[in-house]
Amino acid sequence: MRIFPSQQRGLYILIVCVWVVVLAGLFYLVAKPVRDASRDYLSYYIGAAALHYEEPYALETFESVVAATGIKFAGLYLYPPTFAILLQPALLVSPYAGSLLWFGINLGLLLIGIAILLRQINLRDPRMRAALLLLPILFTPVLMTFYLGQVNILIFLLIVLVWLTFVNRRLYTAGALLALAAWIKLWPVVLVAYFVWKREWKVVAAAIIGALLIGVLTFALAGVGKTTSFFTDRLPEISQGTEPGIDHLNQSIPGFFAKMFSPSSQYVHPLIYSPNLAKQGTRIAVLLLVVATIILCSRPILLKDRDQFSTEFMLVVIATMLIMGRLFESNLTLLLPAYFFIAEKLRQEQMINWKQIALPIASVILIDIHRVIWTLANPDKQALPWFLLIFPFLGLILVWLIFAGKRLREIKTFYYD
Repeated sequence: MRIFPSQQRGLYILIVCVWVVVLAGLFYLVAKPVRDASRDYLSYYIGAAALHYEEPYALETFESVVAATGIKFAGLYLYPPTFAILLQPALLVSPYAGSLLWFGINLGLLLIGIAILLRQINLRDPRMRAALLLLPILFTPVLMTFYLGQVNILIFLLIVLVWLTFVNRRLYTAGALLALAAWIKLWPVVLVAYFVWKREWKVVAAAIIGALLIGVLTFALAGVGKTTSFFTDRLPEISQGTEPGIDHLNQSIPGFFAKMFSPSSQYVHPLIYSPNLAKQGTRIAVLLLVVATIILCSRPILLKDRDQFSTEFMLVVIATMLIMGRLFESNLTLLLPAYFFIAEKLRQEQMINWKQIALPIASVILIDIHRVIWTLANPDKQALPWFLLIFPFLGLILVWLIFAGKRLREIKTFYYD
């Protein structure tokens, strides 16, 4: 049914109202604060303050900063000192005032990323545009990122900018942005490896040079010892795999098998208890996913068009998230570009069947339902069977399969043409 312009205005007014209501509720929870609101931002704040100590990653430093700032709930700072340097201006205000500013910054970054994606895919169907405009504010990972004060929206924007600059053939810019993302969170290094595989040497060269320049700047501002302490003190801890005690929240492949066979969390009832099965299952599943992703991104090796790049790019991003030892609900904010690319493909199709629409909707529902089960349906935080705690993992796998199917169709079209 055709939607007339007046109806479109009403639809967009409704969308704005939904955004305002949800954001107001989130802002209230952060400002109050309720429970562990802004927990991750407060960790970043501690990391920024800790740079003024001799050993910024030491537990003693963490305790000293907590005592000095009055922060009640925060975890250890887990990132390279680069992000802590970027957050130095936050030290000019109190931690809790900074959390409100960070909320506003996250909102601005999210809106910029969404605006870029909407402009690039150029959707004309108002219903599809409305669905994509509502998605971020109804997507639990985004809401949790706002609530916890996570850095995921910044990484989301950087990934979108890497994609945008590459499709516009600004290859050196794409590499530089990728280097910055890797110095904030290490996993984007995998995307550098992807560009090596695709023989995009300008992107690779810019990423390497950018990483070196950012590294030199980090060493200069933070100090050699403080920078290397991340790689000697914190990185080995992160690299060990799943984080003990929170398997119920971990949605990576290692987290999935930990819940099923060897949970360290008191909130999970496993299928059976077998650490060996958890270890071997993780290894096999990770190997299969990596091999499948490499094969799908290998035909042809050279990138031929924008559709091929968009599909492969998301396959690599999703596969990287899945194989990480620690993948939590808020990290799935990085799936937002995937849904926009799916919508763009649907726009290009002459005939759209119900499966093409149902699958991405099902993935969103699977991801969102986790918070309902864990929070609303389980207010006392009782231990749950493992299969009730894996829905975001299943939603992520479903999105990977959607892009795998899309890539297979592209390969078939390429060779037939």
